[in-house]
Amino acid sequence: MILESKSDFARRLGVSKQCVSDYVSRRKLDGAALVTQGKAVLVDVEVALGQLKRRLDPDQRISGNAKANLRPPAAPAPVATGDQLWAVLYQVPGIAAWDAAAAGGDLQRCFDAAANLRLNITGELHLRFGAVLPGDFEHIDWPGLAEDYEMAFVDPLEMLADWNRRRLAPSDL
Repeated sequence: MILESKSDFARRLGVSKQCVSDYVSRRKLDGAALVTQGKAVLVDVEVALGQLKRRLDPDQRISGNAKANLRPPAAPAPVATGDQLWAVLYQVPGIAAWDAAAAGGDLQRCFDAAANLRLNITGELHLRFGAVLPGDFEHIDWPGLAEDYEMAFVDPLEMLADWNRRRLAPSDL
């Protein structure tokens, strides 16, 4: 049982609060659809939706302010499993590389975005939990990325060497 105020129920339907009050005064909503708690009158969503489906004229459902969304509330999404989470995380560096290309970056910038994410994910996993990844990240098609965005291709091993050299260089901060 989902209980909502008239305002919340009106928002769910896409109508005004006054429209819901009119439903009550015209007996389109009554009985089990209205639950009294102290001084407040709450709407039992499932019962109210059923009553409105039966009692509203078709033109009341689709005209002006009364075009109510009479679908039942959506069920909550299930919690992701560990395998589902890892399936998404494995793709993150590759997605970052393609996003950097779409934003107008060169291939080195794309490589840096992917390498930074790989390092951040593995580093955080190690720092927080003392753990390692259960597998490697998804392969990135560097030649395909370069070709799709008309970039000069640079060997990924050269990019990795450059990235490691810059990462390990003393900072000028």
